[in-house]
Amino acid sequence: MTFKSLNSTNNAQSDYAQQMKNIQMKSQQDMLEKMKTDFTNYLTNAVADASSKESTAASQSKLQF
Repeated sequence: MTFKSLNSTNNAQSDYAQQMKNIQMKSQQDMLEKMKTDFTNYLTNAVADASSKESTAASQSKLQF
């Protein structure tokens, strides 16, 4: 984040508002990235779990016949 020299009160208020908006946008972006990562991990684990159960079921069915 960069800070620039401020010439007037209006510029200071405007710059402050922009910085707050930038911080809010960055926070939202970080949150979305975390949600994306969490969801990817959830899907990976769900597929691995389903694959494991399928493999176990296939092994058990072979033992029965």
